Amino acid sequence: MKRYRFPLLTQPVKPGFGFTSIVIVILSLFLYSCGEEGETEVPSAGTRISQGGSVTDYLSLVDNLRAAGAAVTPIDSITQVFFIPKGQVIEVDGQNVQVFEFESADVANATASTISLDGQTIGETQVDWEAPVHFYRSGRLIVIYIGDNGDLISILEDVLGPKFAGD
Repeated sequence: MKRYRFPLLTQPVKPGFGFTSIVIVILSLFLYSCGEEGETEVPSAGTRISQGGSVTDYLSLVDNLRAAGAAVTPIDSITQVFFIPKGQVIEVDGQNVQVFEFESADVANATASTISLDGQTIGETQVDWEAPVHFYRSGRLIVIYIGDNGDLISILEDVLGPKFAGD
């Protein structure tokens, strides 16, 4: 974000410094701030902006996947009976990945502890996956990839660390 420092007027405005001059100064400042160099987008109210760094939530996951060179497209929301929060399905390099964001890292850790090492049991639920399953956890997230695309597995491990459960 650009920061500007403006000197404060410490003396009264001299006679003859009319309304037109004030408008010109304000307009000049406005136009200067709209310049192309270092242009930044101003977010709308309620917009979350990732600060980069480690993966802690959905937005930082998408940013880190894109920074790793992956094409990422949000697809839809998803509900799984074994997780409380509704998840998001994203397409990463043509493969679907499920992302579940919990209210805190502690809740994500507690939930992760209910997943068997092979990923076939989550809490009291037995799951018959259609392909090999891979579970990753980082920050408030549990990420599920169902498939065997080695390039995507490598990207997920680079961004999220090694899987904690699955085939």
